[in-house]
Amino acid sequence: MLDWSQKQEVKLAQLSKEQRERRLTLDALISWLNTTEVILRSERMSSQPTISTGPVSIEATSELSSGSSSRFDTGSIGFEIDTTQVERLLTEVSQVESEIEKRKGQYDDVLKHARKAEVVKKRPTTLKGKISGSSSAEQTSVYSSKRVNEMCEKWDRVIRIIRTRRAALEDRLVHLEVVASIVDANCDGWIDLKKFNTALRSATIPKPQQLDLSKLEGSAIEHEAKHQASLCTCHNTYRISKINGNMYRFGDSQKLRLVRILRSNVMVRVGGGWTPLTEFLVKNDPCRGMFTAN
Repeated sequence: MLDWSQKQEVKLAQLSKEQRERRLTLDALISWLNTTEVILRSERMSSQPTISTGPVSIEATSELSSGSSSRFDTGSIGFEIDTTQVERLLTEVSQVESEIEKRKGQYDDVLKHARKAEVVKKRPTTLKGKISGSSSAEQTSVYSSKRVNEMCEKWDRVIRIIRTRRAALEDRLVHLEVVASIVDANCDGWIDLKKFNTALRSATIPKPQQLDLSKLEGSAIEHEAKHQASLCTCHNTYRISKINGNMYRFGDSQKLRLVRILRSNVMVRVGGGWTPLTEFLVKNDPCRGMFTAN
């Protein structure tokens, strides 16, 4: 009997220690989620990238518009798209995603040992259809512990913010690249100064055309998809089918994948990340995979 009681004492002590550690883990997770949410909602994470021209100054632009100087009649001015801000923010979002993956084990362990809340049965209704009793509110909490429910809500909210932030930053990066392709048509980092001067001196300002970024991106992706499909040497050509918008089906798979242009490359959504279209085809198109192996 004494031996049994000693074993039970050791077992209870171990259970108490584990419960205390899980409580500390829960507090640490909630604290980290609060800090992360504040950072994701901060102005620093919403800073706007810039488009700059140089070395022409504001005074030089005034001279161009007034026609008082002719030294800018020919030549070009430097043009630069500053994507470093967007890339930095995307890197920070990736770091948060990586940290979430690291803490996922702790999150699952807390939920594994958390006690579920009891399901409250609906109160009987009267003949008039009204709920009898003073309170009609149903219990919506998943777990009996308020702290665990708080952690779950914050965890889901942070993940939603991260997904929204990543999508917005990727769209912004595409927008910058499209603007650069329009303004800097020669892709040499310079704007034709003669055209710039003519536009400034023009008496009438032409109405800007509405820029449909999604249409430009979609046509570029479709063109590249057709080009890559034409390179297939299989007996049955590996098909790349556009289904809707930027959603494509590859080969015989029924799974639809999102295809976007990111950093001037056609990328395919795979799992939680992006893979270049060429690499994706190497892994999935039989003839390309065979050549790579050889």
